[in-house]
Amino acid sequence: MNHCEQSKRDYGRRDVLAAMGVTGLTAVSFPFTGPRRHADAPLSYSAAQAFRRSLSAQSIYMREIGEAMPESSYHDHPVPGIRSFAGHLLHIATGLVTMTGVLIGGTTGIDGDPTGKSKAQVLRILTEAFDRAMRAVDRVPNEALDETVPWASRLLDAPTITKRQVLAVTRDHLAHHRGQILVYLRLRGVEPPTYVGF
Repeated sequence: MNHCEQSKRDYGRRDVLAAMGVTGLTAVSFPFTGPRRHADAPLSYSAAQAFRRSLSAQSIYMREIGEAMPESSYHDHPVPGIRSFAGHLLHIATGLVTMTGVLIGGTTGIDGDPTGKSKAQVLRILTEAFDRAMRAVDRVPNEALDETVPWASRLLDAPTITKRQVLAVTRDHLAHHRGQILVYLRLRGVEPPTYVGF
């Protein structure tokens, strides 16, 4: 692996680690000599900014995934008792808005019921959810990431987590459901779009 490839790999790893709060660093800064996917991306930025950058890329990828599924399969259930493809996209959308809304003191929900919604309507709601999530993350200064916020989970002893942990849970939730709908595409004989990470 040459120096440029190593730098690009390290750059991506540090973004992910910072966004997930795995590192104790409050900012990520290091030289990058290779081409950047986002020409306006700073070389030094906070964990919240890294997460926001990741959300921007994921909004593109999720849109491509949603476009790939034929509308005729949007409301199919691969097996009884699980969400449809549209249901998963809308669950992702409501999760994004709800979880990132916690960062800024709450937010109004969105209509996550897939009943009667067309492919275009589902994709519009998903796009709106990503936009709202990015605006919420934009309002969180890096120094606020260790503040606690209310959070309900059957695995927590206390009813709070840090804002940094909210970023990690949000990313994990998105990845969890994205993985499921990629399988839905394969079940319909649709090749998923190429992954977009950053």
